[in-house]
Amino acid sequence: MLSTFSALSLLLAIPAESKPRQSVDCILEGLDSANSAQIAAEGAIFIETGNFSAGVGPLLTTAPACMALYHWSAAQTQLAGRYTIAKLALPSAEAELRRKGINPEKLKAIYLSLPTANRSRIFTRSDAAIMVSKSQAAGLVRSDSELSILGRYVGLLNMIDAIPTMIG
Repeated sequence: MLSTFSALSLLLAIPAESKPRQSVDCILEGLDSANSAQIAAEGAIFIETGNFSAGVGPLLTTAPACMALYHWSAAQTQLAGRYTIAKLALPSAEAELRRKGINPEKLKAIYLSLPTANRSRIFTRSDAAIMVSKSQAAGLVRSDSELSILGRYVGLLNMIDAIPTMIG
């Protein structure tokens, strides 16, 4: 068993470019390509159903090591897992939006037009109302089902922006 000092010495000996850019990326950067690909495919499922598959959590095989490395609580580890899933699933979610005739780039531009302070915390009802209003004004939302899809996509974007500030 490594002492805390030995573990820290080993971590400091790793070249900077191979360390996680920030702690929240630890799970993402440690995943193998097979698990990453399976998680990435979840974006389309999420856009369609509003849920990720039950088997996606166990694919986050690096979570326990990151929890130990960064001394995360169970809640912080769960948040980092959600961040990882959202980040990996975003491209397939965007492809699913395009398949449904919705422009993800325009939705993302509306999302990015919100103040950074709003995007770096979990969205409030007020934030959601602004997104709906702007999306409807841009002609991006034509039905209630598209409104649900918009909410799911913006939820992914917001997880990617807000969770790093929540973990610290």
